[in-house]
Amino acid sequence: MTDGRWGLSVAVGLWLGTGAIALVPPSAAAAMGAEQVAESEVMEVAQGQSTSVFQGDRLRLNGRNVSAPWVQWTRNGRTHIGIGDGVLVREFGVDLDNGDRTDIQAVRWFSDAPLPLPVLHHQNTRYLGIGAIAQGAGWTVSPNGATLDISWEPAQIVNFRSLVQGDRRRYVLELDRPVPFQVSPVPGELTLGVDADLNLPDPLPSLEAQQPAAPFLPITGELSAPLVTAPGRTVIRFPTASRTWLPQPFTLLGPNRIVVEASPDILVRRSLQWAPGVRWNQDFIRLGNAQFPTTWVELDPTAPEVELVPIPALNETRTGIASVWDTARRNQVAIAVNGGYFNRINKLPLGAMRRDGQWLSGPILNRGAIAWNDSGEFTFGRLALDESVTANGKAWPVITLNSGYVKAGIARYDRNWGPSYITMTDNEVAIIVQGDQVVQQIPVASPGGTIPIPANGYLLVTRSFQTAANALPVGTALTLNRQTTPADFERFPNVVAAGPLLLLNGQVVLNAAGEGFSAAFIREQAARSAIAQRADGKIMIITVHNRKGGRGPSLSEMAQIVQSMGAVKALNLDGGSSTTLYVGGQTLDRPSRTSARVHGIIGIYLNVPF
Repeated sequence: MTDGRWGLSVAVGLWLGTGAIALVPPSAAAAMGAEQVAESEVMEVAQGQSTSVFQGDRLRLNGRNVSAPWVQWTRNGRTHIGIGDGVLVREFGVDLDNGDRTDIQAVRWFSDAPLPLPVLHHQNTRYLGIGAIAQGAGWTVSPNGATLDISWEPAQIVNFRSLVQGDRRRYVLELDRPVPFQVSPVPGELTLGVDADLNLPDPLPSLEAQQPAAPFLPITGELSAPLVTAPGRTVIRFPTASRTWLPQPFTLLGPNRIVVEASPDILVRRSLQWAPGVRWNQDFIRLGNAQFPTTWVELDPTAPEVELVPIPALNETRTGIASVWDTARRNQVAIAVNGGYFNRINKLPLGAMRRDGQWLSGPILNRGAIAWNDSGEFTFGRLALDESVTANGKAWPVITLNSGYVKAGIARYDRNWGPSYITMTDNEVAIIVQGDQVVQQIPVASPGGTIPIPANGYLLVTRSFQTAANALPVGTALTLNRQTTPADFERFPNVVAAGPLLLLNGQVVLNAAGEGFSAAFIREQAARSAIAQRADGKIMIITVHNRKGGRGPSLSEMAQIVQSMGAVKALNLDGGSSTTLYVGGQTLDRPSRTSARVHGIIGIYLNVPF
């Protein structure tokens, strides 16, 4: 690009201090030179090598409150103030640069060169020291209990330009000083919030005579951008032609400008080492003549800092769904992707999730699954759980465990399902088992009946299977038998099933019909997510969205995409509106507001030493 976004790297020192932080005046900085500025920003606050962290949960930006994590940490006698990198991107408009270091993150924010910021990983959040940004912007930064006050001289928007060419749009706001800004895409519209007053050269008449108090910015043709203003705050809403555009904002210096580019196929290529054992990538993957925007995270499962965990949307019950964003934040994971399938109406699981050896929900239809342990071992395959109860020498097959999949026969529910079970079909018989013995039978004529699940036993539910209910009267002794197919899955404490299976041993093994998926599902072209493993053992969590000029990949194309990325084993996860990749407090692959609620996620915890 020729607009100055990609400058040469200039060393900038860490900016440190305690209490309210004094700034180096820009004129002094220019006279001193970069190296001397770096030295002036270092303030020794202790002589020893002690480390400490103080955390807060709120920012006050020139009086505007934002709920967001921040820390003040001391290392080797130097104190840093940091904000979560997702917050810096989302609330300030900071752009993360590519790179290979985990202790320094280069960023771009109203600067003619990358600003290297110190990194702290703490409690699954990656914090970036804000010293170099604050020094350049002229902020005053003051910790105040759990609140971090950041203030600056009032700023003004002094000019506005736009370019609309077909489905490509560029909006440019010129300011008299750097200020935080936020870009929030919603279906049919993107919103740009700027912490500055509007002060354009000439008064702009309203385009709507009946609403003279609501000024408009002229763009081109029939487009217009209504403004919502308050002291020190301007919010501009731009119409867009798509529900799924992910606009790309960035900043320029000389003069200070905010630039927002939007189009259906825009994508900033990224490759940065986000944490030890974790790399974030983003690029177009070519398949024939098609180009698919793809965002993925590479994980080293053998790295001691990395831990993968299956996480349901709700911890206390299997009934319920939540967005990947909400589930990830509530469980304080660093990285997350949507998991397996579920019934969106009754919000019950339709696939396996095993955590720490406990089946939160069982597999169905011999669908594809992934399993792993804490040693970094993984296996992929089509999974079945074969359970039965034996009574009086006869084995009765159990067709599902803790599942929303309804079929005639016997289903089993234990306390991993929740404290109670609600009947799903007509004429079910709930058989309560405690201490390996039937203690009660409860027939329920219609759906909606609530049956408690014993803490020291389980519930057998017969559906259209009165013969089994008659053969298991109160007092019957039972033996529960269980094994997985493949048998190797039984030794792995963590399992997530979705499907279909895409790759094994480097070869495409797609058989969606054999895994019970419908013809319509098989034909569909949609956004998709997958979890895969390369020959070197690295795990890839992958999301793919609409190709340039078209729709998302088919299942066959998804298998080819992950194969072209070096995967030798791969499992398709839930897709469509469920497809969401979350890293460090932000969704990377789509506007967060367009992400559907799901039944569970695969979460990644990071244990990075201080």
